[in-house]
Amino acid sequence: NEYKTISAINGASVSHAANSVVFSTVFNPTVQTLTDGATIIFNVSSGGNAVVTLAGTGRTLSITNPVAGYTYQVRIIQGSGGGKTIITWPTNTKWPDNGTVITLSATAGEYDIVNFSYDGTNFYASYNNDYN
Repeated sequence: NEYKTISAINGASVSHAANSVVFSTVFNPTVQTLTDGATIIFNVSSGGNAVVTLAGTGRTLSITNPVAGYTYQVRIIQGSGGGKTIITWPTNTKWPDNGTVITLSATAGEYDIVNFSYDGTNFYASYNNDYN
């Protein structure tokens, strides 16, 4: 038997069995810094965790390239002056407590953490508020 060494990076995994090698994608835990703007794009193929500092109100959060079965997390920091908002969340987001959407922290420098579990159709959101 001849053995080869195979390395995997950037969220890939490699396994082997008799006479075969299997490559697969796994969760990429990289924390990415998102750009604030009218629409904040969270491309989860670049990392399943993110942080954004809000500089304005009325923002939209869009999640792109989600994979069914994964959970993604975004830390939302209140920018200077506080009181910043996200008013539109990813399509098909389901909130706990009969649809109670998160009310973001209002004080500058405080942050909230929102998790999105994706089933292939819906994002099931959970959140924690008012960290500082």
